[in-house]
Amino acid sequence: MPSLHRPSSRYVLCQVCTNFGLVFVGAFFGTMAPRLQPRFYSISSSPKQHPDSIHVTCAVVIDTTATGRHHEGVCSNYLKRMSVGDRIPIFVRHSSFKLPKQMSTPIVMVGPGTGLAPFRGFLQERAALLKSGKLLLLCLLVISQP
Repeated sequence: MPSLHRPSSRYVLCQVCTNFGLVFVGAFFGTMAPRLQPRFYSISSSPKQHPDSIHVTCAVVIDTTATGRHHEGVCSNYLKRMSVGDRIPIFVRHSSFKLPKQMSTPIVMVGPGTGLAPFRGFLQERAALLKSGKLLLLCLLVISQP
């Protein structure tokens, strides 16, 4: 049986499968590996505009590691492969990130690296309220690129 000792580098799963056999590694990995942790995304839609669906906005993770290995994010690439109308299992966490209760309150939204998703939902909410004839004041979105 080959040795796992490789100075100055690490084995990746495909190397272990090649050296030790896929069945052995699959059985070991399936029983010992931790379950994937849930991915949390901000809802980026308003229920006033989309009452029967929830939209998320995420960046698709595709990268090359420092060792030259191709890496794809598990969840973002799963979502990328979905088609319009596909359904996926989700759960929704409660959030304290909300618009002011008084609809006439002006809002300035600043995205300090948190992403655009919740602000997209807020803009949809305000657009739906405007369309329904509710009085609204200024809504300003400021985002920055890292």
